[in-house]
Amino acid sequence: MGALTVASLNTFGGVVDIYNLALRYKAIADYFNSSTVDVIQFQEVFTYLHLALFKYFLSGYQYCQFQASYMGPKGGLVTFSRHQLIKHRHINYSRHFVPYLGKSIIELFTQRGLLITEIKGFSVALINTHLTAVLNADWSQKSKYYKELSSEINEFHQLVNDESLNKIGIATGDFNTAKGSDLFWQLISCPRLNDPFEKDELPTRHQCFAALGRKTNCVDYIFVFGDKSLYKVKENKRIFTERPYASDHIGLQISLTLS
Repeated sequence: MGALTVASLNTFGGVVDIYNLALRYKAIADYFNSSTVDVIQFQEVFTYLHLALFKYFLSGYQYCQFQASYMGPKGGLVTFSRHQLIKHRHINYSRHFVPYLGKSIIELFTQRGLLITEIKGFSVALINTHLTAVLNADWSQKSKYYKELSSEINEFHQLVNDESLNKIGIATGDFNTAKGSDLFWQLISCPRLNDPFEKDELPTRHQCFAALGRKTNCVDYIFVFGDKSLYKVKENKRIFTERPYASDHIGLQISLTLS
């Protein structure tokens, strides 16, 4: 099948200042247009304005998949590709343990979940996701966010273990799960998941966006799963590490050789 390079980035779409949003999205698009990335999986593309800007600026990416919702792509999840995307589906998280009323109203519109996409000519399933944000930086079992995140992780695992998916899967996104926390160990407990950034302990948010006195954490991940004889991770790297003007998050990128 050849090779495939996939990138993931939370685009900091929650703050809507049209002028700065356009500048930031153009900076993101300029990087990808000049790169060798085949597939980009974005989070926080919350409105159709956000989507229109990316469609305009990402001239090198002809194909785009998302699930339409009230204000924009459902869950803020969008996949762009240089290769034809043949089908997609979106699975809403159950939202059994929404931590407070205001959050439930926000979630009614954002509808967090899982976007599953396939690429023509590749036996690869792409999963893009964005789990519930932990606004108080508390990932302990006493946290008001713990039950909801744990539930979402279980639903993510159910999808990863779905044997009807293609032989190789690539799951990317903002998992909002701090590396080293109990929730993180739950996240990586699924035997099928291979973490190319396993040894990388660095944060995936820029420190300048952290609340006063708090340190940022590693909360974004890319996982590969499926028959390991059918792929090899050739390269993994962090992107937008020195571009806090583009997003509050640092992106991740992997390159695979496929057999």
